[in-house]
Amino acid sequence: MMLKDKFRALRTDKGVTLRQMSAMIGFSVAYIHDMESGHREITPAILDKYLEYNFLTKDQYSEMLYVVTVRDKHNKMPDAVRDYLTENQADVVAYINKKGDAANG
Repeated sequence: MMLKDKFRALRTDKGVTLRQMSAMIGFSVAYIHDMESGHREITPAILDKYLEYNFLTKDQYSEMLYVVTVRDKHNKMPDAVRDYLTENQADVVAYINKKGDAANG
């Protein structure tokens, strides 16, 4: 399943319409639709809102944030770093979750 499809499922699995989601998180219907259909990049800011409104678990958030960050075309990450992160995704996400848990208490 592609990231955009996973992103759409977060909303539809809870029976929430685009209009309802827009009202909850403060992003326009068109903006959310464009992300769900792959016409706009999913951003960390929208992932933050999905986490805030319990559409994402912490693990889902970490995994999606990882993918969004590594795939970001504007991120000036060296190719070697991007390759390492891509090849070791599970380890990196587990590390991020561990650090997040330690920082939160």
